[in-house]
Parts: sequence; structure tokens; C-alpha cells
Amino acid sequence: RVARRVAAASAGPPSSLPPPSVVVTAVHPGEVATNVVRSLPAWMVAAYRALMGAVLLTPAQGARSAVWAATTPSGPAAADPALCYSGPECALARPAKDALDPALGRWLWGWSVARVGGVPDGVDLAPVA
Repeated sequence: RVARRVAAASAGPPSSLPPPSVVVTAVHPGEVATNVVRSLPAWMVAAYRALMGAVLLTPAQGARSAVWAATTPSGPAAADPALCYSGPECALARPAKDALDPALGRWLWGWSVARVGGVPDGVDLAPVA
């Protein structure tokens, strides 16, 4: 969705500046042991950490894919924009079929805008084809 918005914005009126060079990559850090359970009772937090700590990634390990995507020269998907998803193993992949469905994308965009209470004045969040 973001890639389509950037492409549409780049096709605006000509200017003396080159179009922006933006590569959009979705990143999944993997299953990470975060502090999300901090508001649970202490016994639950202890049980969660004891059981899940052995199988979940640490926050530092979970950050690998985001750091990799952000620091790979020219952006990880520059060579093939269809490879716009990076998982916890720091390798590019094609997203799931549903993630590429334009109709589903338009629905999700509208649903998301409605959930955040609409759009502030002067901000263009209209769906891009």
C-alpha cells in the first residue's frame, strides 16, 4: 500500500528534483519475548518468562530483520520490488497472496482510517489504486 502511495506521489507535477528513491519493505521480527505481559499478575509474568523465554527471540534478536532491511545497501527489495517482505531470518520473500490483493488493501485502508478516527484536515489518505 505504501509503495503505491509513494509511486502515485512521485508521478505528480514535474520538478527540478528527481523522484524520491523509496523502497518499501514489510518486516516481521519473529516471535519476540517482550514486556507485553508486564500488566499481568506476577505469577503469570514469571510463568510466561519461564516457559516462553526458552523459545522466543530476545528483543535484540527480534531487531535483526528490521536493522538488516534498513541497512542493506540500496534497500533489500531494490532489485526485485515483488520481494518486499523480510522475516526473522533476514531473507526476502514474496508476501502472501492476500497481502497483494488490491480490493482487500482498499478495504483494510478504509477500516484503518475509520479506527483511528478519520483523517486530520489537510492530510490526503485517500486510497491509491
